[in-house]
Amino acid sequence: MTIVQLLRAVVATEALVLVLLLAALAATASYAAARRRRDRARLARVMGSQAGGGTKTPAAELSHRFAQLPRRLRLATLADLTGPVHGTASELVLRRAGSADLIGEAAGWCRSRRWWRRLRAVRTLSLLGEGADTVPALFADPHPQVRAAAAAWAVDHPDPALADRLVDMLDDPMLRCRFAAKAALLRIGRRGVRPLVRYLTAPDVHRLASALEVAAGLAEPALLAPGLLHCRSPDPSVRSRAAEVVAAIGGAEAVASLAELLRDPDVTVRATAARGLGALGHWPAAPAVADALADPSWEVRRHAALALRRMGPAGYLYLRRALRQADPYAADMARQVLDLPYLASTP
Repeated sequence: MTIVQLLRAVVATEALVLVLLLAALAATASYAAARRRRDRARLARVMGSQAGGGTKTPAAELSHRFAQLPRRLRLATLADLTGPVHGTASELVLRRAGSADLIGEAAGWCRSRRWWRRLRAVRTLSLLGEGADTVPALFADPHPQVRAAAAAWAVDHPDPALADRLVDMLDDPMLRCRFAAKAALLRIGRRGVRPLVRYLTAPDVHRLASALEVAAGLAEPALLAPGLLHCRSPDPSVRSRAAEVVAAIGGAEAVASLAELLRDPDVTVRATAARGLGALGHWPAAPAVADALADPSWEVRRHAALALRRMGPAGYLYLRRALRQADPYAADMARQVLDLPYLASTP
């Protein structure tokens, strides 16, 4: 076989593979479209005349019809009850009918040896607003996806013990779980403050960064004391996160702590402190922030200059003074901030 014949055979084979692939995609799309049409028809038969102006389907009959639908279709319908059934008595009927056997089935899945069934169980129970007796045990599940799903489930359940479980999950070795716990704690808000304070003041916590990030997002006054405590941590990454917490909460103690951190040996901590003082807009701290314009780090100088700009007239005064300083770096940073376009007309 010559090279030309070999190339032709290769091209013909690739063309055949492409045709088969396109045919498979077309068949899959056709099947999916047919199933969607079939599902819509099934749901329409269940609803009967609910959407029309005629006689409504009795609740008992509606419940019986809906319970006969495939599990997949019932879950999809319960996940997105829109149109004529949304906000009506029919929605309650559908929820009762659709969840009657699904709750028990999902509770059984929670004890399955297969992690993907346990995951399906948590998601199903989240959809149905159930699972208070079974899902909490899955916070200790060996699979991270299940633990993360359990954290998301806890958002809609006000049990105070769940907030403690979410805070404990901040120590999880898997990033996915820590992220899920942080997101859940930020969503539940004040319910998570007390266990978060307990976590931040415990002596044996290994992953403070996640907890401090949540504390900064919540910005509750009760979290100020733990934030001030960790501003003195030997770990610079912890000090930086703690500076964000105290800056988010504010107050005289927060300002004093941030002013002290402007002299921290770590560049990131000094930059965070300068940014925090700017966010608080506390103009009496302008002299300390102005001293940071001479910092060896460009990042610290930039945040200090931007902080002075946010402090109003007092900050502008120190920026203009910096223009006459002997330190060329401080003068250059002040000039950059004062020359921003929307500051061109500032006296």
